[in-house]
Amino acid sequence: MNELTLIVITPEGRREGIPCDSVTFFVRDNERGEGGGSMGVRRGHIDAIAALEPGSAVRASSEGKEIASFRVSGGFASVKNNAVTVVAETAEEE
Repeated sequence: MNELTLIVITPEGRREGIPCDSVTFFVRDNERGEGGGSMGVRRGHIDAIAALEPGSAVRASSEGKEIASFRVSGGFASVKNNAVTVVAETAEEE
């Protein structure tokens, strides 16, 4: 059963919720891009907001298989109420 939702928002519009088991993405630590790393989210994750690494992918998986992937221009990911909302200037589906 899918228990998490990925929502992608860009100036061109909103990609309606993608039901999934997990979402992974790369984050930045500071404005120079130093540090950071991979972050994974599953159902029940605490509320969080993270700056996305420009040029990296946001990936949704279900039952161990990737079901959606978006290459983002940076932006932010917000985790709240079992949803991951990505806001970016661009998000190209891979």
